[in-house]
Amino acid sequence: MRKINLNNWHTTMNKELLNIFNQADIVLQEAIMARKNLIIYKNNQTTLEIQKSTLNRLRVYKKALHSGNIIPYFQPIIDVRDNSVLKYEALARLLTDTGEIVTPYYFLDSAKQDNTFEFFTRQMMQKVFNIYAKKKTDISINITYENISSQSMQGYIRNRLEKYGGDGITFEIVESEDIEDYEIIEDFILMLKQYNCKVSIDDFGSGYSNFTNIIKLNIDYIKLDGSLIEKLNIDKNVEYMIKALLSFAKNANIKTIAEFVSTQELDDKIRELGVDYIQGYLYGEPKSAESYDLV
Repeated sequence: MRKINLNNWHTTMNKELLNIFNQADIVLQEAIMARKNLIIYKNNQTTLEIQKSTLNRLRVYKKALHSGNIIPYFQPIIDVRDNSVLKYEALARLLTDTGEIVTPYYFLDSAKQDNTFEFFTRQMMQKVFNIYAKKKTDISINITYENISSQSMQGYIRNRLEKYGGDGITFEIVESEDIEDYEIIEDFILMLKQYNCKVSIDDFGSGYSNFTNIIKLNIDYIKLDGSLIEKLNIDKNVEYMIKALLSFAKNANIKTIAEFVSTQELDDKIRELGVDYIQGYLYGEPKSAESYDLV
């Protein structure tokens, strides 16, 4: 009789289901962007098909940008001590002319290729500050090295902080291989601290983290990379890695946030390991400001 390793089977099934859901989301978003009722997913697109898809995304993106339809959605970040909302992360979304919502995966590359990324960031940021000014709810804003290394963008951020204040604002710096000069980031953080902003390093542990440089920065949080969190209960090596990251953060007196927490099983494990804050669909999916009573 053939023996089946149930643990291995469960791990394989989880991976396959995750892959199916990811592919389904890709098809849905592509259909929205193309304004079609039916699209068949193919993972072996021809060069011409890829070019057509890219041009369509660029067209939809530019129309939304110039119509003021880059909008913030919000997702709560939860304090593990009492399950209260610590703050909300502002997440960029594209509103199509038919009222559909598109996630940034499908248009951020277009923004960068079209050299309108700063214009996109300013539009998103201004709408976040407008909401912050009304309720003074603590909000996290994502920012990239490309933004930080732009003198004009830095000037814009300083101007907004002068006008609205920064006591309840956290800037989440995306940690990636694009970072060329940590001194630029260090200077930017020093500027933010003048306005009492907090700073988080996003996607920490994604494979590019430079511990030596990050430990020198005056940061308040590190957000553990979601792709690691999703694998926590199915890959023992990921668990060992997260434990090491948590130990590093604790020794550096930096609070930790786990994102992509979507199940109670994952939530239990995260709490057991000692993460400070949790974010994910289990506690709330990204929604409009109205949905979370932020306006």
